[in-house]
Amino acid sequence: SLVKYYYMYLKKRFLLIFVIILILPYVSSFGGGTGTDVDPYQISTCQELQDIDNNRGADYILINDIDCSETRTWNNNRGFRPMGYYHSRILSRCEGFSGTFDGQGHTISDIYIVYSSEGRVGLFSYTSGATIKDITFENPRVMGNGHVGCLVGHADKTNFSNIFVKCSRSSISSAQPSVGGLIGFSYNSSIYNSYSSCNIG
Repeated sequence: SLVKYYYMYLKKRFLLIFVIILILPYVSSFGGGTGTDVDPYQISTCQELQDIDNNRGADYILINDIDCSETRTWNNNRGFRPMGYYHSRILSRCEGFSGTFDGQGHTISDIYIVYSSEGRVGLFSYTSGATIKDITFENPRVMGNGHVGCLVGHADKTNFSNIFVKCSRSSISSAQPSVGGLIGFSYNSSIYNSYSSCNIG
């Protein structure tokens, strides 16, 4: 009947709208791309950089230099939230970044990551099976409580290449051991053609 047909039409329209609402945040949170190795998500702002944490298994590229000085006021003045999660007692609950992050030679400047009471602090808290390459950091401020690095707090089976951390007015520090200019703690990972000039404390 006409009524039944109209009911089915409305039902399909409702389902379509519901699906669009669900996927819209993921579609619109980046400058472009679909997150695959041939069409990675495009990162153009510091907020988009933070949004990597919503999909830790995808592939990403920087498409321009990013000024992250705004992060100083984020999260109650603690700054950019380290991405990934490591559970020291239940490994099955670990959720590290496992995708590819290609900076394409661009620079992330003045990022602020100060979580002085937390361990595994950096741009990424924890990575596992990831590839991170071709990025420069200028004047990052990073502080934590063990396993602290500008790029990654705890790296597991991660490949790093062409990562440069340059400091003229900032530092990387930790109240506990395992702190580095690039990586706080590394296991079964490789680092190629990378360095840090930051003061470590």
